[in-house]
Amino acid sequence: VLEGIPASSIERIEIVTNPSAKYDPDGTSGIINIVLKKNVKRGINGNIAATAGTGNLYTGSLGLNLRNTRFNLYGNYAYSYRDGYRNNFSDLYQYRGDTTIRLNQSRYGSDLNITHTAKIGMDVYLKDRNTLYWSIAGNAGERTRLGDQVNIRSTNFAGNTEQWNRQSEEPNTSKNVDFALGYKWDLKDDKGSLDVNAYQSLSQGTDEGFYTQRYDYPSFPATDQRLHSREANDFTTLSLDFIRLLKNKMRTESGLKMIQRNMTLRSSSESLDTTGAFVPDTISKYDYKYLESIYSAYGIIGGQYKKIRYQAGLRAEYSIQNPNLMSSNQSFRNEYFNLFPSATVRYEVKKGMEFSLGYSRRINRPNSGNLNPFTSYADPYNLRSGNPALRPEYIHSIDLGVDYNSKKFTVAFALYQRYTSHVIQRVKVFYPNGTSNGTFANIDNSVSSGGEIVMQVRPYQIWKNMLSFNGN
Repeated sequence: VLEGIPASSIERIEIVTNPSAKYDPDGTSGIINIVLKKNVKRGINGNIAATAGTGNLYTGSLGLNLRNTRFNLYGNYAYSYRDGYRNNFSDLYQYRGDTTIRLNQSRYGSDLNITHTAKIGMDVYLKDRNTLYWSIAGNAGERTRLGDQVNIRSTNFAGNTEQWNRQSEEPNTSKNVDFALGYKWDLKDDKGSLDVNAYQSLSQGTDEGFYTQRYDYPSFPATDQRLHSREANDFTTLSLDFIRLLKNKMRTESGLKMIQRNMTLRSSSESLDTTGAFVPDTISKYDYKYLESIYSAYGIIGGQYKKIRYQAGLRAEYSIQNPNLMSSNQSFRNEYFNLFPSATVRYEVKKGMEFSLGYSRRINRPNSGNLNPFTSYADPYNLRSGNPALRPEYIHSIDLGVDYNSKKFTVAFALYQRYTSHVIQRVKVFYPNGTSNGTFANIDNSVSSGGEIVMQVRPYQIWKNMLSFNGN
């Protein structure tokens, strides 16, 4: 979806390191808010754009907008073509007593990605500060990855004991359509607003893999495998947000939100037998269903007292994750309740200069793939599986900042620290036969400390210079 947004339609991008309780707490470091342009010109307006870049990157977009005092009707389309590479190199050593096993893998390949994105929507301006809006968006993509991997395996550094070549072709397709419906009521005298939104996303995709493996030595039989999978997603969001401006420069915000994710994934595989026919096998045969439900409510109070601006909020959230491997009758349920506080204080030292202090608690949930317990044998020496018992990461984030703004110069300096518990890590489990399985686990805690400086100089209205540094 991000690749389908043309740069010309973006008004600005906001980096919020400690977002308020209004926003979902997902993510380790905060949120990125992409604000799109909204055409306020009346009449018919349009735009067309095209870009080309090195590395076979081409994009194009066009948009049309019709606006009057009663409604705003808009539509746009974007195309993206990217032909990249898919190279990977690995040198892995396993030590078992007096035995050392080395596996060296070198892969060269290509990665072609083509996407089409379209959207149509309408804002209807009703009487008495009421607005009704809807939109329909669609995305279709094709991706083909090719790879030629050379594998060399040796024992105790005694020369190559095995060498083989594995060729792969992995085409996939994806389609999705998104429906959005919303209503906004602005209170009198700019005293606040009420927003009600409903969002529905439906998507489906196919993944295929064609693998051919030939041995240079020893003379093991060649293998030919085919993998097929089909995925479908149903994603629903309902939300209500209410903002009320009070006396003495105080403000309250509150809201409710429900998120439902329902995914199904069916995969099958087959191998070439001695008669030259492809027959079903168990390398990648499973039926996986994943259901996630998140129910949340939040409240925020903010205001200003003399030179101090403040905001504090709390978000309560109840979550359920159900990864189910139907093909082996494995069912799991992860259920948890959390509170996510956040607070920010800003002090204006003088005009254009502020000190700020912020804190938030966040969460990084394992996704459906991390939780899928099925073991993939697509690469016989590097197996992959998920961990259905995986728990979320929890992040405590605090930052201290100084901002200075003048007509021609801006500087922002910040120090931050993040403490993460139940860190999700990739784990490799090694087996005596020289194979390994890559999975996930909650391992230990982590602390990240750092600083950031962003400077901007504007000697003229048409000339802007920026310098940034981040170290941790």
